[in-house]
Amino acid sequence: MKASKIFIKWIAISLVIQVSIYFYLDHFYFSTGGNIKITEGKSLYQKKEIKPNVTVADDCSDISLSSDCSYTAYFQNGVVKVVDTNTGKARGNLNFGQGIQCLAYKWIPDSDRMIIAEKLHTDTGRFIRFYSYDAENQRKEEVKEYSTQKSDSIIALAGSNEKVDMAMSTLTNVMYSKVLYSSGLSAIYRIDANETMTKVVTAVKRIGKIGVASRDDQLVYEDLINSKVRTNTKSRVITINGNSKLKLVGTDDDDNIYVGSAIGNGKVNKIFYGNLSQSMNTWKSINLNLASSTDNLKVMPNGKIYLIDHINNNIKEIKSGQTINYSGTFVGIYDDGIVSIDNSKLKLENVK
Repeated sequence: MKASKIFIKWIAISLVIQVSIYFYLDHFYFSTGGNIKITEGKSLYQKKEIKPNVTVADDCSDISLSSDCSYTAYFQNGVVKVVDTNTGKARGNLNFGQGIQCLAYKWIPDSDRMIIAEKLHTDTGRFIRFYSYDAENQRKEEVKEYSTQKSDSIIALAGSNEKVDMAMSTLTNVMYSKVLYSSGLSAIYRIDANETMTKVVTAVKRIGKIGVASRDDQLVYEDLINSKVRTNTKSRVITINGNSKLKLVGTDDDDNIYVGSAIGNGKVNKIFYGNLSQSMNTWKSINLNLASSTDNLKVMPNGKIYLIDHINNNIKEIKSGQTINYSGTFVGIYDDGIVSIDNSKLKLENVK
């Protein structure tokens, strides 16, 4: 009998608690007439507004910006410098040792990080080392610890006028680096996500522009001897409708490769594009109204193709025909914005 009273007592307490909770939820928490204030939600990933405040000195060169234009970099006095685009203030911890020469740098797409290629002088010779630099966290780190690697993994240099070009796959974190030696010959090295470096076997040693397909990190490169565009898949040659006299224009994020029909003097009058997994005879084509150098053609990650007219200070989107003007000296196209230098000041103009 005593146990039954205790049981009933706990049931009553439980019911009181439940009724109180329901009453609170109904009259206060879910009430439409209470003091609850509903505000419009804002995205956590709002695009950062960029208002450049960067002064570019006459001795600066190789100016480029991170993907969202938050940071600006350039060469000055033999080293690469990075500044905040909105404030013009230098970012720290980008140090270079005595006798270090920067050969090249390249922003990693969709990030505030860059890869820097440095020439290192030691008692045993000259070598290239790669570093990553995070502009947001202001941290510089060596990509590869060469002292622990075999000698055939080290990029040794013999001359003094070497140049480096880099192409990256953002989806697989693979980077290809082309080293152009003073002899005019080139070699290409592949650095994978584990920072393992291997030398790529190429069909020729005179190599022009390089590119990489984003998803399957296939390398494409220009064979300057035969005016062909090759891939690193069994030295495959890209041939469109029997035409193999092509120049590399660029690549996009959908693994499309863009090549131009070469007509001499480094110019092309037609662009073909498609995927290496497709038959090349099914690739799409775009006729250019005026033959152009591939240096003036820019393929964006989303597949848009821009023709830069340095004389008339405008760019034209080839597929839509849209033309956008800019002022000053053209620098680049980034995230729907044209970057230029006008009276030593960096400018960003919207292309939409």
